[in-house]
Amino acid sequence: KMLTTVLGSLASFSKISGSSDDDWIDRLNHLWTVVLMTLFAVVTSSGQYAGNPIECWVPAEFTSAYTSYAKSYCWISNTYYVPQEEPIPHRISDRYNQELTYYQWVPIILMFQALMFKVPNIVWRMMNGQSGVNMERIIALSENGMMGDPDDRMKNISHLAKYLNRWIETHREYRYNFIVKMREKYSNVLCFCCGKRDGTFLTGFYIFIKFLYCANVVGQFFILNAFMATDFNMFGFEVIENFIYDRNWRESPRFPRVTLCDFKIRQLANVQTFTVQCVLPINLFNEKIFIF
Repeated sequence: KMLTTVLGSLASFSKISGSSDDDWIDRLNHLWTVVLMTLFAVVTSSGQYAGNPIECWVPAEFTSAYTSYAKSYCWISNTYYVPQEEPIPHRISDRYNQELTYYQWVPIILMFQALMFKVPNIVWRMMNGQSGVNMERIIALSENGMMGDPDDRMKNISHLAKYLNRWIETHREYRYNFIVKMREKYSNVLCFCCGKRDGTFLTGFYIFIKFLYCANVVGQFFILNAFMATDFNMFGFEVIENFIYDRNWRESPRFPRVTLCDFKIRQLANVQTFTVQCVLPINLFNEKIFIF
């Protein structure tokens, strides 16, 4: 029921795309990618909080309370990965080098990614009106001008022409003194010749928004690389290489399903250290999500 409600909300959200002042690339970034990231975040968070995100193989003498404690501790304090064919390092520092610190935070990082994909569109909505032109109205008038009978089309085109002419007349120079000249000179140097008086503000701002979309996509790779503390930017190439050369799908060290966990239990004056093997079913979803 919860998933149905979320999907219904996402479907309603997708209808908000009614704005016609963007193209399909923009909508792919600020709408569909945001919807997809949000859906992924819901799936992973439901796996964490509604299911068993971690299961650990504990010694036979552990009581149910010990087992529950071990699973909770290993979930919140990170685990580390050692391939099955390799021995467990004796030094603690070597184990920490393989520590996995991300799996508890995947829903949050996915929501953060969704927000970052939405930011350029938010900036565009907030600032495009600064040019003095209502882009949505102009495009709506243009689209209406293509429909209806010839009389209605001519009426819509005439309305559009009057709207544009009124905007041009409003932004004509009415005062051109030394201060205005100096301000335009520095504006041209610092703002790449994009200004309201030059009539190029909207064009320059649109190019800037496109740059934000591209910068966001590139920046996401660096964010994920720092978040996962691995060379994540090579993960996609490795997946493609496996498919090209028809190699068997191996467990990725970036999203291991079987990990190890160390924890200590204080019993009176003694402190015992245990190393248990744990399974992270959630990484099965995480791997497919980040491959996508």
